[in-house]
Amino acid sequence: MKISACIQQAIRQAASDLGCRAELARRCGIDNSTLGKYLKHRIRRISSENWEKLYPHIAKYLPRNHKLHPPSLLGLNAPASLDGDDLKLRRMLFYAYSDGKLYHDDGELQDNRYMPFIDFRRDPVDLIDSKMHERVVRSFVQASVERARCPECGEHLGIRGSQTTQDDPSDPEVFCLAGQHWSGRLSECVKPKYK
Repeated sequence: MKISACIQQAIRQAASDLGCRAELARRCGIDNSTLGKYLKHRIRRISSENWEKLYPHIAKYLPRNHKLHPPSLLGLNAPASLDGDDLKLRRMLFYAYSDGKLYHDDGELQDNRYMPFIDFRRDPVDLIDSKMHERVVRSFVQASVERARCPECGEHLGIRGSQTTQDDPSDPEVFCLAGQHWSGRLSECVKPKYK
């Protein structure tokens, strides 16, 4: 898993609340120097084993919409092997969702067009559902931002930061692209009337 700024901040906050990073490392069962490397970006990805150990200690410091829960904590362990019908249904879902235009030539069923990536073969069904829902929300928000206008000058808007770091991804922080003289929530913006 890639180490994002929100994960680094959550590690810092958890360590601060426990008094020091060494105490967080001790409770997680992760070497203190490894946590330091996460914070300094000397290690850019957390192994799934360390993520399983770290997540319970930093979860309350992550944004509400953080979707990168370890599968075992969600009870979503990927299927060890798929029977014929399960694989057939996953393949059908993959083809319907992707129009058959995605990577699948060596048995893989992956949709890596945009985040979050979906592996229809390996991801648990609940996780596939969650990722598809997140994509719909992102798509809706992007379309809404494209239609919305600055309440001060009527110009186009941009999303501040990324949608994954927003506290409310359905109503993100936006700003005016014409000089950046205004910023606020998408819900505060003028939406043009359709003709």
